[in-house]
Amino acid sequence: MRRRDPSLPPLDVVVGAPLAIGDHVGELVNAARPMLALYIGGMGARNQNFHNNLARRYGYEAEAQHIQDLYLGGQKEAAAATVPQDLLVFRNSPRTPDRRRPRTCRATLA
Repeated sequence: MRRRDPSLPPLDVVVGAPLAIGDHVGELVNAARPMLALYIGGMGARNQNFHNNLARRYGYEAEAQHIQDLYLGGQKEAAAATVPQDLLVFRNSPRTPDRRRPRTCRATLA
């Protein structure tokens, strides 16, 4: 493995996460379907996909396989429709505006 050139400036790390706040949690959660289908179905090679493997470890073996088959077969909308609702809720932790503050956390790098 190559080492990073020490003459380069410090490396900044940025973590991005989708955020949606609204009164209709179900609609907000469903908006994440295409993205989650992309990650489970289309990121990486068929046998080397971190997000697909993660869904399998969460107990969604058959669903992860089906999503990947659909996505890689070009049926992206069908793959998105196949993402289980409870997996969407688990991965996205939806909150209505009145519940967002108690569950908000901050990540810090030491």
